[in-house]
Amino acid sequence: MSERPPFIHFPGLSSSTRGESMELESPVPETQNLHQDSQPFIDSFQHSSSTRGENMEEFGSPGGPYTQELLQESQPFLHFLGLSSSARSGESMEFESPVVKTQSPLKDSSVDNISWLPDEILSHILSFLHTKAVVRTSILSKMWKHVWTLAPNIDFNDHSGPWTPAPEFSLFKSHVDGVLFHHVGPIKKCFLNCATMHSAPYIYAWISAVLSCKVEEFTVYSSYSGIKELPWNLFTCKTLVSLKLMGGFVLDLPYYVCFPCLKKLHLDSLIYVDDSSMKRLFAGCHVLEELHIKRVRGDCVLIANISVPSLKRLYLVVIYLEHVADHEYKTNINAPCLEYLEISDSSSIDYSVNFSASLVQAKIRDSPMLVRGIANVQILKLYGEAVESWNSSSRSTEWPRFNKLFHLELGGLLARKYDSGNEGLQFHGFKWIPPDSVPECLLETLQTIRIHNLVGRKCEIFLVRYMLKHAQVLQEMTIDWRYDVKWGKKTSVQRQILSTSRCSEDCEIEFI
Repeated sequence: MSERPPFIHFPGLSSSTRGESMELESPVPETQNLHQDSQPFIDSFQHSSSTRGENMEEFGSPGGPYTQELLQESQPFLHFLGLSSSARSGESMEFESPVVKTQSPLKDSSVDNISWLPDEILSHILSFLHTKAVVRTSILSKMWKHVWTLAPNIDFNDHSGPWTPAPEFSLFKSHVDGVLFHHVGPIKKCFLNCATMHSAPYIYAWISAVLSCKVEEFTVYSSYSGIKELPWNLFTCKTLVSLKLMGGFVLDLPYYVCFPCLKKLHLDSLIYVDDSSMKRLFAGCHVLEELHIKRVRGDCVLIANISVPSLKRLYLVVIYLEHVADHEYKTNINAPCLEYLEISDSSSIDYSVNFSASLVQAKIRDSPMLVRGIANVQILKLYGEAVESWNSSSRSTEWPRFNKLFHLELGGLLARKYDSGNEGLQFHGFKWIPPDSVPECLLETLQTIRIHNLVGRKCEIFLVRYMLKHAQVLQEMTIDWRYDVKWGKKTSVQRQILSTSRCSEDCEIEFI
C-alpha cells in the first residue's frame, strides 16, 4: 500500500468534519498516524498565520490610521456584504489556497465573507471607490494584495494648479505610473486630469497604457495648451464607447480614423490642424449618436463640416472666434437622424443644415440664422439674439411656420407675432407688447403656460390677465416668483391675477 500524503489542517474545518471525511478512505488508527505525521506541517502553517499580521506592517498596521481611513471610506460596501470586524482587521485571512476557497465559509460568523466572492463581484465593488482608496485595499491581507489591479474604474485627478512645483507633481506621476503598470484587468472608465504643465511629456505614455487595457469610456483633460503628440492608436481604438478630449490638444489625425464602437464624443476647446481635421474625424465615427463640440478662439477652423449620418444628439458651443480678413465662419451640419439640437453661438456663424425632418427638440441661443432650418421641430427653446430676431418686425417675415410645434420657451423677450398651434409656452424675464389681434394659438390650441421669475410689474400682470381672458382651451398656468420678491408684493399680485375672469373654465392657476 503506497504511503499517503500527510493531512494538513486548514482553519475553519472542525475535527469532527475532518474525522468523518477521513473515515471514507481509511480506518481511524491510520488517520491518527497521519495526524502525527503531519504535525510539522501544521505547526509551520500556524506559525506563518500568526506572523502574517506582522508582515503586513510594511503596508501599514491593520489597526493603524491608514487602514482605518480605508475602512471608513469602504464601510457601506463592507457592511452590505456582512464583513465581520475580525475579518476587516486582517486577522481571519489565514490561508490563500484556491482549493480551500471553494469551501463555503458562511457557517462561521467570524469568517471573512467578502474575500470569498468571485473576482467579478469584487471588482464591481471596488468600482464605487476612488482609485487611491482602491489601492489601499492591498493592506487588508495578503489575499487582497493584488485585488485592486482588477478595478474597472480608474480616476487620476490632479487637483493642483498649472504651476505646481515639480516635487508635488512627482507624487501624482508615481501614483499614475504605479496603477497603470500593475493593472491587469480591462478598464471600463478612466478619467485622466492633468492640471499642471509638468504632465505634458507623460500624457502620450499614459494614454497608450490606458488604451492597452481595452478602455470603454475615456476622459482626458489637460490645462496645458499645444500638446500635439496624441497616440495614433487612440483614433483606431476598437473598444471605445465614449471619448472626451478636453483642453489644448492639437488634433493631428493619422491617415486612417476608425471608431467602430464610439457612441459619445466630446471635443472641448481643441485646436485643429485645418478644416479637414474635423471632417476626417467624424467620417470615422460610424455609430456615433451623441456629439459635444466646444469651439474657442484660435481653433484654426473656418468651415466646420459635421457630417454624421447616425447622430441623434448634437451640442455645439461657439465662444467668440477671432475675425479673419476676407473669410467668414460657416458650419455645415448633415445629420439626417438628429433628434435633439442645442447650440449657443456668440459669433453669428452661418449655418447650413440637413436634419429638419427628424428633429424633435431644439435649444438655440444667439443663432437666429439657424432657426429657419428647423421648421419641423416640436419643442423649441430660444434665448438671446434668437428671441430678439423673432421680435423684430423687419425679420419676422423671414421665419418659417412651425406646424408641428407644441412647446415653445422664450427667454429674454416675448415675441409679438406667432400664430402657429403651440400647446405650451414658457417665458423667462419677458417684456411684452400686446398684438393687434389675438393669436390663433391662444384662441384654439394653447393648453399650458409657465411663467418664471415673475416680479409683479404692471406689464407682467397685464400679460397674464390678457392670456387668461383669451386662452379658450387653457388648462394650466404655473407662475414662479423671482427670489427677491417680498411676501406683501406676492399677495397683492396674486389677488389681481386670481380675480381675472378666465375664458377657459378648466384653467387652474398655481403659484410656486
